[in-house]
Amino acid sequence: MLVGLVAARLEQLCTDTYTRTGLRPEDFGHLVLANLGLPVLRNYAAVAGIPFTRVPTGNVARFGHCFAYDQLITLATLAESEEITAGERALVLGVGANHLFSSTVLRRL
Repeated sequence: MLVGLVAARLEQLCTDTYTRTGLRPEDFGHLVLANLGLPVLRNYAAVAGIPFTRVPTGNVARFGHCFAYDQLITLATLAESEEITAGERALVLGVGANHLFSSTVLRRL
């Protein structure tokens, strides 16, 4: 039941984000998530409607879960490695304690 509630809330967050920004899942080159287990990340990507191939996962093994820093570390890694190019968008999602949800849309300048 808890998993279903988390998925439903995350789906609503993504729907609200897409509606407010006028963007669609296919407009994002990257879905930036916390460094969690790969099955969890696959589920989050499915709920967001973004292919799992767009989820950077290299830092999962490299750093493990660094809590609120995961997404920031991943964004820095994408920028330093030039895996995110000028004009490309990233959707950054955060889920904390299974009841705090956040989304941020970024575009590399």
